[in-house]
Amino acid sequence: MADQLRGSLVRIFTSGENNIAGAGFLVSDRHLLTCAHVIAEALNIPQSTPEIPTSTVNFDFPLVSPGTMLNAHVVYWQPVQRGKSPFMVEDIAVLELEDSKPLVGCKLKEFQGPATGYSQDLVVALCGINNLIA
Repeated sequence: MADQLRGSLVRIFTSGENNIAGAGFLVSDRHLLTCAHVIAEALNIPQSTPEIPTSTVNFDFPLVSPGTMLNAHVVYWQPVQRGKSPFMVEDIAVLELEDSKPLVGCKLKEFQGPATGYSQDLVVALCGINNLIA
């Protein structure tokens, strides 16, 4: 599992300055999952911005190909919503890769849990995976 996790990890950079804004994971052959606040930091926009950001997001796979910059754009956006219920769906961003470069050595992160399949009514809370890395 550690190899799969290492190959799916992405490092997201700020626009222009190339500082690290945060991390995410490759969850399909064309999609990344991260937090909306990471994308807000990367694009220098308010965390609570309601509209889907349209700017390009820069990232790399630091444990597979560090410094090989790739591009993605946001396709799903659920921004941070301060003062709402802690169980509200928020702080989620899904990005789609813009580059057609092959992702050699990159692996999909398969999150497993008690539910299988997909349902509009399924509520998922992903709080962290630090315990998976020894």
